[in-house]
Amino acid sequence: MAALATASGQAAQFIALNNILQAGDNFVSSSNLYGGTYNQFKVAFKRLGIEARFTAGEKPSDYERLIDKNTKAIYLESIGNPSFNIPDFEGISGVAKQHEIPLVVDNTFGAAGYLFRPLEWGANIVTASATKWIGGHGTSIGGVIVDGGNYNWGNGKYPQFTEPSEGYHGLKFWDVFGTDGPFGNIAFIIRARVEGLRDFGPL
Repeated sequence: MAALATASGQAAQFIALNNILQAGDNFVSSSNLYGGTYNQFKVAFKRLGIEARFTAGEKPSDYERLIDKNTKAIYLESIGNPSFNIPDFEGISGVAKQHEIPLVVDNTFGAAGYLFRPLEWGANIVTASATKWIGGHGTSIGGVIVDGGNYNWGNGKYPQFTEPSEGYHGLKFWDVFGTDGPFGNIAFIIRARVEGLRDFGPL
């Protein structure tokens, strides 16, 4: 439905997850992650009161056993860095759908959709480090968040979208930018832009 550019891949995944997580929540993540991602999840999110739960393996059951009532997302990489593992997307996205939580996929190694298109395999949100595409050597840095427009953020699990926004004039994002609004389902990416980028600043 829409995309958002950020200052880096690390910023993209932070803004994407912070957009749907708050203190007391958790998310389930693959253990096969880029090192910077692993530390952001394990250390930085913990400081915010958000728990990253890392799977022991890559079977759908490894993800499902870590889900509870406070789990708000599943996160994985389309092609693991540096392990080059390929997750069972159909199985894992099935687990996400069963528990009504979004599947967030880092598609950096999917080469902007050239090698893999996560939205076609059940992903709801896609992030990527554009750094790998536009420079790769640290000379040019960027990140991308893509909103598939295929998740119901008004299902009661995400008050950020259904309750009045304290920082945005009482706006209810789902009412205006959800499926029944005039713009289609772009609530996720709009909130990521007008609150995430504005408040945290990784432009």
